[in-house]
Amino acid sequence: MSGWPNLRLTPPLSCLHARLVGRILSNGSGCDKARPARKGRKRWGSSKMQRQKKPQQAEAVDLSDIVIDRSMLDALAAKGCIDADLRRASLEWLHPPHMWTQWVIRLLLAFGAALVLTGILFFFAFNWASLPHLAKLGLIQAALLTAALGAWWFGTGRIVGQLLLITASVLVGVFMAAFGQIYQSGADAWTLFAIWAVAITPWTILSRSPFHWLVWFVLVNLALSLWWDQTIDAGSHKQDMLAMLMAALNLGLLTVREALTRGKPTHWLAPLWTRWLLLAAILVSSFPFLYEGYSDPADSMLLLAAAIIASIVIGAMFVNYRLAVPDIPALAMILLLGCLLAVLLFANLLDALDMSSLGITFLTALVAIGVFALSAGYLRGLLAKAGDREGGANV
Repeated sequence: MSGWPNLRLTPPLSCLHARLVGRILSNGSGCDKARPARKGRKRWGSSKMQRQKKPQQAEAVDLSDIVIDRSMLDALAAKGCIDADLRRASLEWLHPPHMWTQWVIRLLLAFGAALVLTGILFFFAFNWASLPHLAKLGLIQAALLTAALGAWWFGTGRIVGQLLLITASVLVGVFMAAFGQIYQSGADAWTLFAIWAVAITPWTILSRSPFHWLVWFVLVNLALSLWWDQTIDAGSHKQDMLAMLMAALNLGLLTVREALTRGKPTHWLAPLWTRWLLLAAILVSSFPFLYEGYSDPADSMLLLAAAIIASIVIGAMFVNYRLAVPDIPALAMILLLGCLLAVLLFANLLDALDMSSLGITFLTALVAIGVFALSAGYLRGLLAKAGDREGGANV
């Protein structure tokens, strides 16, 4: 059990959790050996040196570095550190029988909020011509104010308050769109999404909800994409330059996310799907100019330079998610991009050599099978090593 103090403990501690942590620390040298000592008063021996071991262990181990999970409970029970009653109570604390009902309630609340918002949108779309201008804006403002006050009443620490604040953020955009339809200003569409994103930024931070952040993330990317398409004239490489800009934006967001959540497993942006979403946006945005830059380097030195820089950055992310912050799904996404690029660039090379279409198809299929098989084998090896480390830490 010497590896257990290096594990992590997700706060907050309950009384039962504290009992388990105390049992681990007090029996860290081997529960099966320490178990018979419970019959006597001198559990740690009579010598002064042995009596000093317990406070030394308590000082050396931080309780915030221990996690209690099912595998640890099984190992504790196998070594005799805990009895069957404590193990059963611990499992009920870790996985309460009513936990699934909480997820169902949250799912129904989310669906309900989505249906209400959809109903509001369709109401205005169907009755747009018959409603007076004041009624259009007044109804939207009333719904927005009601949602905002409801979020304040319930508090952003509860799922209901977070959903109401997300609803209010969506209604901000509905109000701006209705205002733009009534009072034609001639502004480009990108300004709607840009102002919308800026307007709900304080609410996004206040709600501390990753789903609210998801709404903000979509708005920011839409605003940037529309701004580039409607205002910038970059010639024949316009879409490639937009892809570079989108990749840079999402790389910045990913960097901020990693900095905010490092060492903070309870941060509101800590869910791994936020990392995967940003990483997927970076990789999808990078794919076009990576392929164009490497497939025809003589066409544009800018694309070639961007492809080289992107390759270095993606390689650094691979190293980071392999060594510093192990994340196998993130590695899988990066390997998928690498495999696709390798296969397409190989096919482009064969085409440049004037090979027959049958030969190109056959050789490309062989290369595709090889690179994907190697990547899958590499990921399987990582999964096996991760399982071995986790199992070894709990024995």
